Amino acid sequence: MRPFTFIIISIFILSCNSNKMVLQENPPFEVTEASFQKWFGGTQEAGKGIHFNLSFSEISEDVIIQKIYFRGKEEILKQNPKNPNEYLATFIDKPKEDVVLDSNPVKEMDNPRPSLVSEIPFELKAIEAVIQYQKDNKVFYYKIENIPEKDEVAYPSSKPDDN
Repeated sequence: MRPFTFIIISIFILSCNSNKMVLQENPPFEVTEASFQKWFGGTQEAGKGIHFNLSFSEISEDVIIQKIYFRGKEEILKQNPKNPNEYLATFIDKPKEDVVLDSNPVKEMDNPRPSLVSEIPFELKAIEAVIQYQKDNKVFYYKIENIPEKDEVAYPSSKPDDN
């Protein structure tokens, strides 16, 4: 009976550790450039956010770049069709919704419910990010530090054409 209990406890402990996200120190690629740039539209409806750019020296064919974790958010990295070693992610800040605050709770019933945003599984500084990539059907993570911020860019709204 004791060996059976020991085996069950060992399997449980090992399975708990297998879900841990370990950062890789020597990924199968080299990040040649990483930067981010805040942007905002000309109107409130246009929104605001952050563009995140990544460039790699070379990426082997068996590596798939998937996501980036940055400033408490995660986003899918999209490959530049003109340059396969460049990736971009756009983090969009959602505008705050108007809410009604009243002593009468009936008037507050139509307020939007808060979203349950899941937190990212990493503790990162404001100038750090983690890349999620896949190799040989296994998921790995690589941390980038000291990411420079480029000057903020504005996308002013254009005047509609009169037809």
